[in-house]
Amino acid sequence: MNANLWFAENGGPYLCYESGAQSLLLALRFPLDDATPEKLENEIEVVVKSMENLYLVLHNQGITLENEHMKIEEISSSDNKHYYAGR
Repeated sequence: MNANLWFAENGGPYLCYESGAQSLLLALRFPLDDATPEKLENEIEVVVKSMENLYLVLHNQGITLENEHMKIEEISSSDNKHYYAGR
């Protein structure tokens, strides 16, 4: 399953990992000339939150993804019991 298809519905940004080249590609929603550390951090945060939301959608459908790189745990103190945070 390609998570970028899901992100495409929301207008990006897109994050791809090419295992053969061991490269991580972040496609931005603005020209690189306009990039600042804050804008780049925001784009990365959008990708992480999108992955958390995708995990939640799949989890609610009974599909559990195991990923040792992004540990996701349920936050029991939250009013919204269906929110998962990546750490």
